[in-house]
Order: sequence, then structure tokens, then C-alpha cells
Amino acid sequence: MKPKHLLFFLFLLISTGQVLAQTPVLVKQNALIKTNLIGTAIGNKLLFLNNQKNSTNRFSSPSEVWTSDGTESGTTFIKDIQGGPKENPVLIKSLSLSYNDILYTYQNKSYFVAESYFSDGYGGISSYVFSSLIQTDGTTTGTRGLVSGIISPLRIGSDLYFVVPKPIGSNYSLIMDVNKKVVLDGTISSDIQAFPSDPDKITRLGSNWLLFATSKQTGTEALYVSNGLASGTKIISNTSGSNFMATGSGKSAFFFKGTELWITDGTSGGTKIIKNIAPGGVPVTDYPKNPRPLQDGILFTANDGVSGNELWISDGT
Repeated sequence: MKPKHLLFFLFLLISTGQVLAQTPVLVKQNALIKTNLIGTAIGNKLLFLNNQKNSTNRFSSPSEVWTSDGTESGTTFIKDIQGGPKENPVLIKSLSLSYNDILYTYQNKSYFVAESYFSDGYGGISSYVFSSLIQTDGTTTGTRGLVSGIISPLRIGSDLYFVVPKPIGSNYSLIMDVNKKVVLDGTISSDIQAFPSDPDKITRLGSNWLLFATSKQTGTEALYVSNGLASGTKIISNTSGSNFMATGSGKSAFFFKGTELWITDGTSGGTKIIKNIAPGGVPVTDYPKNPRPLQDGILFTANDGVSGNELWISDGT
């Protein structure tokens, strides 16, 4: 073996040995983690949820906010968002389809939904009380409830919004930003019978909002465009759809209607079908889904009924 190769080999061996010699270090004693580690990074710290002080109720979930920088002194309990008696559990609800994405982070703050229940006295749950959207920056004073209701996150580009019922149980919802500013009210148009609560049916192109809502005139779903004013809210297509995905350029948005791929630029003339991916039909579970934005197009998965589920791309033509 040549000398320079031998030296390199010894260097790798020593380096690997140093890595293998490292052992896990206990960060903090008596900080019992009673749930799966559900956390997200905020700056150089991990913000995570825990239920160390919760009751032994078998339905209990993390209601405590903690942060850690990897040191004992830097691992601290921030706040318990449990409201009322300890025997009445608070359940942390996912803000997305994946339970692992319970915490939604945006601009160095995290958001999650806490649902409160009454206990049945036997370690179970008897009735649902309410749910709240919690905002935290990893400090006690910065952990607070924003709004109550069935909240759904809506991320458009680099912006984060929330779709919230108004009031709970009504057909009208509103879209608010992280500062609780209402950017679009479901009562904006007298023609809208039911404002969408599903964020997949809402997107934004520039200053205009696009949404699939139920029309009072027809009783069916239609595609609306709105600039936030009643005079600027109208139907641009009598089609239904879901899985809105705006392109990176913000010039157009794609959506699916069954097995069909559509595109819209926010105008009637610019709303059209691009392609029926599976004209022969496929099970609902194989409909086009998982759209991901490109600068002027999208990637998505679909089954054309011949080749199975595959990765597709479209530039809108």
C-alpha cells in the first residue's frame, strides 16, 4: 500500500473510531417523556410536546410545551395548555394528514390544535367540548390560544393561513392569517351557500382567491374567484374540483376533478381541462393526487388504468 494511501486509511480509521466511541448523553434527568417525541425546530432549539404532569388517563396526550437546546439547563417546561381539571383530557390534533406533522412551523412559531373533552370518570372520554388553535414561540408568554373551532392549515407559497368556521356549525368559514387578520370572509358573496372548509379547495393567485364553493343558484359546487370584495367575487366555471396547487410563478393553478387534470388562471377563458388521465376509469383511491408545484407546472401521482400509479408532470398543455 502506498504511504499516502496508508495515511488516508489510518485517518479514516481514527475518525471512525472517534465517532463510534461517542456514547449517548442524558440531556435532563427526571424530564419524563411519556409520549412519542413530537417536535419541531425553532431557531437552535427543539420545541416538543409532552405530558409529564398529565393524569394517568389512558386517553391523555401531550398538553405541555417544552423546549431543548440539547443541554440540561436548556431543556425546560414552558407551559401546560391543559384547561380545567386534570382528569378532563386534552387531545392534540394533527394539522395535516400525517399524525407526525402535529406541529406546523411558520416564521419561528409553531401551531397545533388542542381539543378538550370531559372525562367519563372511568379513564375514557364522554363528550367533546371545543378545539383551539395554539400558537407558540417557545416561551411562556408566547404560548397562547388564537381561535376556537375546527381549524385547517392552508399553506400557499411561503404564506400560512387557517380556514376557520364562522360560527362553528354554520356553512360559512373565513380565512385568517397567523396574526388573526381575516383575509377572506365566507359571507363575502350572497350567492355562496356553503364556503369550503377543506383547504384543498382554496388557493390564491396574486391578489385573487380561488375557491370551490356551493352556489345558491344551482345548489352545486362551482369555481369562484374573489378579490375580497363582494363586487369582485364571481363564478368563473361551473365545474367542481379539489387538490388545488398554484404554480411557483403564481400565474396559474392546477386542480383535479375525478381523473381529470384541470388548469385555471383565475378567468373563465383560462379555466379548462388538460387531460383525462384515466378515461377508462380507475378506483377512487387511484385518482390523481399528491400535486407538488413547479415554477410553471406540477408533479403529481396518478394511475392511468394501464400502468399503475406513476409520477406525472404537466406544464398546463
